[in-house]
Parts: sequence; structure tokens; C-alpha cells
Amino acid sequence: VWKKKESLSAREKILAGVLFVLLAGLAASLWPKNIAVPERVDAGYVQDFAGILSDTEKQRLERQSQLLEKQRGRSIFVVTVPKLNGEDIDDYTEVLIENWQLGDGHAEHGVVMLVEAKDRKIRLDAADELSGALPESKLNHILDALILPEFKLNQMDAGVENGYQALYLSLDKDELPAPQENRAEKKLQAVWNQIKTWLWLLIFFVVPFLILLRIS
Repeated sequence: VWKKKESLSAREKILAGVLFVLLAGLAASLWPKNIAVPERVDAGYVQDFAGILSDTEKQRLERQSQLLEKQRGRSIFVVTVPKLNGEDIDDYTEVLIENWQLGDGHAEHGVVMLVEAKDRKIRLDAADELSGALPESKLNHILDALILPEFKLNQMDAGVENGYQALYLSLDKDELPAPQENRAEKKLQAVWNQIKTWLWLLIFFVVPFLILLRIS
């Protein structure tokens, strides 16, 4: 004789809901970001999709980047876009670097300057091995003192120029710190840190919750 399957109790439903939220959060944090970035026009260092720079400015920055790459083995990429379509600028920059495969070579020993024209946002993404020449404090100073004041005056080309020249001077040195962890290792470490965070949540919240359900 077949017995009717008993429905879940209220406590079991609560537990299932908690586990579902935790697993959904973990999956969302590890799932590749679906962000649309523009196709790279050519192999140049300056990709001005927002039309912020004049032809003369683009040519000058391009020549400087080529010279820096040739003489110092360091790169500066300038990318401008009209808008981010609501995307976080840090995530957008990460996806752009991956899609353009900058992390496979140049960006491992250089800087990517991403500028969004609509809301006047900017992101400086420097390779880990440049932490000596371009520590976070120096990048913040370049942003706050040299770039953003010009952006506020609606002179974005001047802001890009100021920021670029500051980065160039920092990288145009005979000696730079030896390479540390590369971008791939950094990304792997970030994923592992996310997994550890969710494991701690599981241990400190779900397990005690299970115990309380058992003894109640």
C-alpha cells in the first residue's frame, strides 16, 4: 500500500529557504559577469570610443605608450566609453581586460585607464607588479588631484592628459619592482576568498540553525 508523502514541516521549509539563499549567493558571486564591452578597434594603446580626445592628443599618447613599451617594457592603455549602462566600473574594467586579453601580456606590466564620459567616471587598474611604482595611495592622488578636478570642469581631455602623464612619469624608470603575483593568480585568490566567506557563513549560521531545529 502506497503511503501519501508527508509535506515539509515549517522548520524544514525555513531551512531549505536559508540553504537556497546561501547557494544562490555563492553561485552569483562565482558566475562570470555578463557585461557587454566594445570590440577593440586595433592593437593601439588608445581606444577613444567616447570621442573625448582630439586626433592630435590620441596620436601623442599612442606614441608615448609605444615608446614606454619599447624602452621600459611597461604599458599604458587609455579606453574611453560613452556610458557603462548601469554596470559597476570596476567590473566593467575587469571584463574589458579579459575580453581584450590584455591580462595575457601587456596589462600584466602596465596600467589601464578606463573613462566613462556620461557620468565622468574613471578607473585606474594597475598590475600587481607595479605596486612599488604605483601604490594605491599614488593612484588615488592622481585621481583626486590631477584628473577629477578637470572632469568637474567638463574638461575631460585635460583630465585624461594629466592622469596619463603622471602614470607615464611613474613608469618611465630604469628600475621597477620585480613581478609579484600576476592577474590570473589574483583572480584565483579572489575566488577562493569568496568561497571561504560562504563557508564561514555556512558554519556559523546554518549549522547552529540546524542544531536549534534538532533540539527544539
